[in-house]
Amino acid sequence: MKTVKIYRLNNLSSSRFQRLKEAQMEAAQVWNMCCELHKNARQHHTQWPGQNEMQQATRGRFALHSQSVQAVFRAFLGTIDTTLEVRRTHPSMCMKYPWRTKRFYPVHWPAQAVSKEEGRVVLPMGKGRKSLVLPLALPEEAGACTLVWNRGFELYVCVEVPLAEAPPGTGQATVDLGEIHPQAATHSAGGATGQKAVPVQEVLAPLEKTATHQEYGLQTLEPACS
Repeated sequence: MKTVKIYRLNNLSSSRFQRLKEAQMEAAQVWNMCCELHKNARQHHTQWPGQNEMQQATRGRFALHSQSVQAVFRAFLGTIDTTLEVRRTHPSMCMKYPWRTKRFYPVHWPAQAVSKEEGRVVLPMGKGRKSLVLPLALPEEAGACTLVWNRGFELYVCVEVPLAEAPPGTGQATVDLGEIHPQAATHSAGGATGQKAVPVQEVLAPLEKTATHQEYGLQTLEPACS
């Protein structure tokens, strides 16, 4: 199973902060170009650009790694597909195609582009350009990375987490939403039976003692793990 771990990029030097800012501004220019290409195709009633056309139009034009550029126009095309579906199924919403000019946009690196070294991660910026180097010790299972702004820069890192073979603990609970009582619940540690209304918190309390909870503090992010 893949989840996303968030690393807060604190104490950045002014030069490194500026480079991260410029990278996001460059990614925004990719998005804006995609908007213009699609808008022109709609206005002139020509074939809408797809992935091949976007790749040809953006190749070698931006100061980003080629796969970072691809991530932007794939996200744009995904937004177009979603807009088409909403306009078809909910025409009353009058949903617009992407039109707003962006100033910043997240920068994505797929797993194969990320280089993990001792105590740091190296994120390429394309041929002939200096890579971004961040002082982060990523786990061995780390993969794709996305540079995000959230009142400060953060790096979202896709991490492979093994699935548990069985749920923690051995306790079981059953809740029945009855017609007479709001709810009736039973649990394997001994508790309510029949249709006696028992507070759910009272039923779950014994289970909390037997279950082992693992809180990863991870946030899912799509499409960070692609």
